[in-house]
Amino acid sequence: MALQTDNLMMVGLGVKGDRPPSALQPQLKDGIHLRWAFKRELGFPWYGYYLFRRDHRRGTFARSNLIRVIDRILKGKHYRLCNLEEPAYRIRIRFEFQASGKIEVAALLWDTPVDKEVIEAETGQTKTVFLSFDTITAFRFSLGPAGPIAIPSEISSVPVSSEAGVGWKPIPNFSYPMSLPVIRPEYPCTSGTAENLDGARSIARNRIRYGNPDDLTSLPSGGYTTGTVAVTTGSFVVRGQETFWHVRRNYLNGMVFQVDGDATAYTVMNVVDDEKLILSRGYRGPLRDRVHYAIRQDHFGQLHDYLIKLVAGGPTSGPMATRYLPRTIYSMGTIQLEDRSSVVRGTGTAWNSDLVGLDLQVIGTETGTIQVGHGWPVVIGTGTDWSSDMAGMSLQVASDSTSYTIAAVTSPTSLVLDHHFDGQDNRAAHYKIFERTAYPIVEVISRTELRLARPYQGPNRSGSVDYIIFSALQSQDEGETPTMPLQSPMDLVLLGSLHPAMAQMLGLYWADSSAEEGKDYDYLILADYEGRFKGIGPISICGYLANEGLDGLSGVDGYIVFNKKRESAPVLSPPGDLQAYALPAWGQRPDAPNNAGLTWDLGVTDGRLLPDKAVMAHLWRSDLGENEPTDPPTDYSYHPVTWAPGKDRPVLVSSLLPGLSPKRPADWPPFPMQVVDRELQDGWYSYRISGIDIFGRHSQQSEPASWHQWGPMPDPKPWYYQEPQGDRTIHPFAIRLLDKLPPPPPAGIEAYALDPADPLVVQDAAYKEWQSSLSLGDQKNLIGLRVRWAWSAAHMLQAPDTREFRLYYQPGRLNALLSRILSVSIVSLTESDVDVDIPDSSAARALKGAMLQTGTSSFKILNRIGGTPLRLRVRNIGPHYRMGTISVEHSSETVTGMDTAWSKDLAGTVLQVDEETAPYRIARVNSPTDLTLERAYAGATGSRKKYQIYKAPRSGIPCSLVYPSPHTAGRVSLNKDDRKVAGTDTRWGTEHIGQIFKVAGEHTEYRIIGIEVESTPQHITLDRPYIGRTGSGRSYQIIHPLCVDYTRSANWKKRIHVLGYDEHVNVRIPAKRGANNYPLMGRRATVKGSIVSLENAEDADLSTVRIREDVIYLEDDRASEIKCYPILSVNNNLDEYQRKKVTVGGRPRIGRVPSSWIIGPPIPLRFYEVFLPAPDSAENGDFDPSLENPMVYAHIGISAVDGRRHTEDDPRWAEESHGGWDPIERYGNEGPVSPPASIFRVLRKRPDPPITPPADSDKVYATPADYHGRSFYTYRWQPVDNLKTHIFRALDDAIFKRDWLIRTTRIALDSTLPWHESYFTRDTKTEEDYPWTLEQKLEFAGELNAIESQSDYGTLSDGAKALLALLPGNEGKVWDNGLQEQDWAIRVTRRSLTADHTDYFPEEWVKSNDEVNRLRRQNIADELNAMAALLTGTAATVNDTVVTLSGNPDLVQVRPNRDLLWLAVEGEAVGSEERKRRSYRIKAVDQANHNLTLDRRPNLASPISEWAIYLNPYLELSNDALRVLAGLPGNERAFSQVTIKPMDPTDSKNFDRRGANDSEDYEPDEDLRIYIDTLPGRTTSRYFYRAAYIDGAQNRSYLSLSSPPVYMPKVTPPRTPVITKVLGGDRQITLSWNCSHEPDLSEYRIYRTDEKDNARDVRLMHLVYTKPAMPDELEACTASWSDVSLRCYKPYWYCITAFDTAGNESRPTSPKMAQAFRASAPLPPQWLSAAWDTSGTSVHLMWLPPEAGLSILVQRRTGTSRRWVTISKWLPPDTNAFDDSSPCIGQDNYYRLNTRDESGNLSTAFIPRRVPVWEG
Repeated sequence: MALQTDNLMMVGLGVKGDRPPSALQPQLKDGIHLRWAFKRELGFPWYGYYLFRRDHRRGTFARSNLIRVIDRILKGKHYRLCNLEEPAYRIRIRFEFQASGKIEVAALLWDTPVDKEVIEAETGQTKTVFLSFDTITAFRFSLGPAGPIAIPSEISSVPVSSEAGVGWKPIPNFSYPMSLPVIRPEYPCTSGTAENLDGARSIARNRIRYGNPDDLTSLPSGGYTTGTVAVTTGSFVVRGQETFWHVRRNYLNGMVFQVDGDATAYTVMNVVDDEKLILSRGYRGPLRDRVHYAIRQDHFGQLHDYLIKLVAGGPTSGPMATRYLPRTIYSMGTIQLEDRSSVVRGTGTAWNSDLVGLDLQVIGTETGTIQVGHGWPVVIGTGTDWSSDMAGMSLQVASDSTSYTIAAVTSPTSLVLDHHFDGQDNRAAHYKIFERTAYPIVEVISRTELRLARPYQGPNRSGSVDYIIFSALQSQDEGETPTMPLQSPMDLVLLGSLHPAMAQMLGLYWADSSAEEGKDYDYLILADYEGRFKGIGPISICGYLANEGLDGLSGVDGYIVFNKKRESAPVLSPPGDLQAYALPAWGQRPDAPNNAGLTWDLGVTDGRLLPDKAVMAHLWRSDLGENEPTDPPTDYSYHPVTWAPGKDRPVLVSSLLPGLSPKRPADWPPFPMQVVDRELQDGWYSYRISGIDIFGRHSQQSEPASWHQWGPMPDPKPWYYQEPQGDRTIHPFAIRLLDKLPPPPPAGIEAYALDPADPLVVQDAAYKEWQSSLSLGDQKNLIGLRVRWAWSAAHMLQAPDTREFRLYYQPGRLNALLSRILSVSIVSLTESDVDVDIPDSSAARALKGAMLQTGTSSFKILNRIGGTPLRLRVRNIGPHYRMGTISVEHSSETVTGMDTAWSKDLAGTVLQVDEETAPYRIARVNSPTDLTLERAYAGATGSRKKYQIYKAPRSGIPCSLVYPSPHTAGRVSLNKDDRKVAGTDTRWGTEHIGQIFKVAGEHTEYRIIGIEVESTPQHITLDRPYIGRTGSGRSYQIIHPLCVDYTRSANWKKRIHVLGYDEHVNVRIPAKRGANNYPLMGRRATVKGSIVSLENAEDADLSTVRIREDVIYLEDDRASEIKCYPILSVNNNLDEYQRKKVTVGGRPRIGRVPSSWIIGPPIPLRFYEVFLPAPDSAENGDFDPSLENPMVYAHIGISAVDGRRHTEDDPRWAEESHGGWDPIERYGNEGPVSPPASIFRVLRKRPDPPITPPADSDKVYATPADYHGRSFYTYRWQPVDNLKTHIFRALDDAIFKRDWLIRTTRIALDSTLPWHESYFTRDTKTEEDYPWTLEQKLEFAGELNAIESQSDYGTLSDGAKALLALLPGNEGKVWDNGLQEQDWAIRVTRRSLTADHTDYFPEEWVKSNDEVNRLRRQNIADELNAMAALLTGTAATVNDTVVTLSGNPDLVQVRPNRDLLWLAVEGEAVGSEERKRRSYRIKAVDQANHNLTLDRRPNLASPISEWAIYLNPYLELSNDALRVLAGLPGNERAFSQVTIKPMDPTDSKNFDRRGANDSEDYEPDEDLRIYIDTLPGRTTSRYFYRAAYIDGAQNRSYLSLSSPPVYMPKVTPPRTPVITKVLGGDRQITLSWNCSHEPDLSEYRIYRTDEKDNARDVRLMHLVYTKPAMPDELEACTASWSDVSLRCYKPYWYCITAFDTAGNESRPTSPKMAQAFRASAPLPPQWLSAAWDTSGTSVHLMWLPPEAGLSILVQRRTGTSRRWVTISKWLPPDTNAFDDSSPCIGQDNYYRLNTRDESGNLSTAFIPRRVPVWEG
């Protein structure tokens, strides 16, 4: 038998005349009180305890041997430890002193001192020490600095085993065996007896000797009994009928369930819904339906259920210590799971609907075995294959109920736990690893398929995966999670046994009241685990022990306590060193959120708590008020904090498990608090403590607690902290508590700027109500703010004492600088230098690490290069694109792609060929496989090259320099007083050098001066040692030095308002969702009595509504102020009217209009909304948009403030009064400012229209049409900074039609005219609208026709106003917002335009307001005013195509071939299609007879009833009048926008330059911009241009005045002339042709060639004559011209073209051939010279041919001879010289020339020439 081991231990206490120090302690009965305990792993002995006593045996000392002697140092002192050969209960030690002094000698139970004595002697003396305890295993004695002061010379002991089995007797009234108070058939102590709760209760009650047994064993009456239940044998599930459990689930969970008539009960583990709950174990009774039941708060019933769990199945069902709750309800088969899927599929499963509401947990793995050791943080696996994704899962050893979280997996066979293993060593333990998350089951689809409440989050598990289905220990409804996923019944029972009465019930405590006073006793406790004493009486056992001793007993543990007496027990000392700490405030009581933490000396000796020390304690408190006390309070002023009538809740003395190091807030002490006194009001308090030992004795109250602070100093520094820092006492006996915890910031912040000029402002009822409260001036001009926020139920729970909200304003963008990119230089593929338009300042120098943001792209700033403007180096973004390969050619800008898909947005990005260093900017993308670079490629030609494209910033665009958000990646480890910080997964970079480092929850800031980027882990170096608390896994922030923390209210520019908690608030409930995930809310609810009908509720699934818990909110209810009613029942089926019905508690009352409704929990949400004037920005215009900043931003932040008067407002706001509150009333803890809500204002003012430069003339020309028929015109305008320009163009006819509609509707509006009829048709969208009758149309038209002044608009009827808005020119205008002004401007300019209406005339006609320009303006006004647009009459007759008009109409202005006549006949319906089509062109006018000749004969079936002539006088207007007409109000709609994107004045492509239509001497003007338009060059229409500015907010100006009419140079050539005759004559050819009658004909051009092939193109022919077109030829039929001096008989080909004044040349005529002939002999040539040469041997002759093509024959005679001798052949045609080489020497020589033409005609006349004799 194991005796005096840690398997079983017992302590005893003699009691006599116990006097409790307070009423909290029950009196202990006289006698000897015994308590015992067992090793947890062994559990309660299955066959009970046996307790015996005997008269004390002192025993005989015998010499004892030591088995080990070692020296140790404990708490700085040197000791020698001596281990005894066997345990003893008395030892005697004789010491011989080697030196004078004293030593401490202590008896040890293992390592714990249990008795000690201090002895002192001189050198050489001996001293004997006697020590006793129930078990002594060793002793130790202190040593001196140089060695032993004394050494043992003799050691004697009385072993425990001495006479251990002798003299034992049973104890009267002790129940043998002492079992658990439970009756169960398989429990050996009650074998075969049916489970019986009442019997067990009786056993427990009869054992209690401490206090009132009713406190723990009474059966409460009543309980929850609503409805009936159905139970099934062996099932954990109980089904209810009309039980409504869910509404009280928090109350019912953990209570005891019992069916009427059953002998046992069960603990309720989880209420699933109104009619379903889960029991702690399977129901043991028979199948029953509709039986009554009770659910009660039965303390013993709960204990009994735990005990049943311990004994169920008997000894063969496993150790008690390995049993746990909740029990697995279902685990058959295996499952398959998919990541992010909520459906689970099973194999070999048989799931049913009972599983709905339970929880499924996946078993990760259980392969192999593990080795664990007590205190080990590491688990070693054998045959395991663990992976890193198991981190965060739970591990459970098979023999241990404790669950451990896996902190890390270091290898397939090694993992690290979150805290040290607390179980027994085991080298081959089985285990399970559970995934950490449990998933509630919401639907069982089939026996092999179920649905989870949320998608599975984990890897796909397609194989056979083990699982369990269980019931969580609390409901997971509404997102709750179990507070304790696994419970050990053994641990709970043992924890309860610390209470003396509970220990007595469990058989662990016995008070021997039969012990006689004055006698000493020994006691023996035996624990029978294997039934060695089963069926043996206690006397027989004593005899057996006396005869056989204890050594032969197996399966039995024993322990003896010695020398116990019935005597007065020593007083229990109160705990010492009580210290109080002010803890951060939290709690739900708004008036008492403070907390005090207390610690004291636990009395632990070498890690163990001895029996004479307190295991529990009561806390006592004295409330001292708001003033600091001067004297300690009296004892009687303290009241127990941990006790109340019926609630004895002493503090359990506990310590952290080995290896656990909880993460505490920075403002929390770095050591455990033994107790926290919560929910205290602000004020002073004093505390005392009283202890309770394991026998239930109470101590006196301790000395008052001193108020302490701790070191290192918390960060942030507490309000009470005193210098010097460190552990010190602040107050000797009292502590002050103040609530310094502010409320959280509000949620859901929305803010809007309210600009009256903004058409997008939401003008709902709230807005209109606010507007109506303003003056008329403010309604039009005041810029307001609309701010909303929400205060949720979580906010209310966290800060129920919130008093007010403070609103803050900050202009501009937060943590950003607005700028513009001036230029970009590409440094490399990955880096660019960017010049921005901000100065180089100290702020700019800190931009490293910030971001340059353009549009959606963000570029990290690597460095500041400096300069003015500031140059920054940024990192390009990429690789942005690298798909496919490219082909490039040296010196070419073209890049060709293969398998690429380039898009246009790559223009401006940077391309670099792999393995090259030169980057190239992409100029444009031509196609998905073709792009152009900005510069020629400098590399080697090649194909299939790899490349990369990075995105770089672009110049000329706005940008923001954004300070980055705090860097928080990973976790850090820090050591106090160390400058190095280690990081894990932190991703630090060199850009963080110089930035600010802060630990989460601390206020102290450090500057980073170094980073080890490549180290593992990474390290940063701070500018000074870290002063906070050493720790690992800490969160942190690295903050850019320019980044402003806007959670601090002091960093905001202005506090703009303070709003009370109950001001401007609307309280509503949040909508819950149905099973289909649709919110339970709608717009139409009607009420009849207490029944609410929900219309159109098909999607409202009411199955999730919790009866008697959820409420319905009716927006328009007038019966209840809160508008909420509890739901008593629901009908989730649609009735015949598609309604669902809800029965509520109460009688709502709403009007006839259905009300909006919401169903949700009865926790309201508070929605705030306030309208405020925007901060006055007149001082610096920071919230006024402008052309430079067309969109301005600001931000609104809101903080919440409680009502703590001890916290004053920030002095920054002391001088400002907001929201009607006096600044002296500002107090309270102010929370952080909410995340800011951005507001903005957009520039809503139209820019002034552009000013166009003076025109060159009253009409201008585009370029002549090119080969493709295109003409080009250059339009110019004056640019304005920050404004872009759109160009508009109109065709003359479009302007004429538009102006005609406007004129006719203002002069004589008539609904019967087809072109006016459309303006009388209004939209009929509502029931109140209906089409106008004819009478109404005539009435409204008459009102508008009668308008003669602006005051007439005030007399118009509503119908006339509506009609006015429909008239042309008034589009987009509304009454009282520009309609009247626009219409009046139209009427004035169409009736009485004058020179004084200068807005409608070009500026150059106005600036120099001389008489000439004024006269010019007036002439134009008169010209426009004189235009008549319409003539009308009532009757006419028709004769064929001639119409005779009745009356005396003035037809002077009617022009044939221009104007139209419209006719209406009697009885014709207004608006008919035939009526609209009856228009005719007027061909001739007979003014005298009022006759009009039409283009066709009218086919009329009835007499004419009306006629109208549509005049078109516009064709006769001057160019100046046309220009003014195009710019008149209302004619804007004739113009169409021709620019797609607005033209940027800063874009060099828009700078002024000489256009194609400008003269060559045009000098560009740097103050002008141009747009070159392409026009159809062959049209005869005129074009007009106008421009409009557009600002950055897309506000468009009104159109500028018009350009002069732009004409197209005539490019249609004249008709080709027709050659009628070509006659060859005497050396000439005569051409005749028909003349053209075009008035702009300028000349005819005659081309000739003597080569037939050249005749095909006049460009190959020669222009031989230009004949002007004479005016008289316009009437003539033909023209002619003769070509003279031609070669006769030679073919000539001729073509003729016509040329007009615009330079257009007609097509040439077909070539015509003719020949000239000769009618007479050719004339002789004229001599030029005839003379001897210098040698006198030949004569040189020269002549001039009379005509071309003649051949010459030279003849000579000599002297006086008359015979002419031919001396040459016929010389070639056109020869003009000849040398006579054989003249007659010495005689005169005579020469003549004979001519012959091509026809062979010879000349008949000669001119002789004499050459005298050569004389040398």
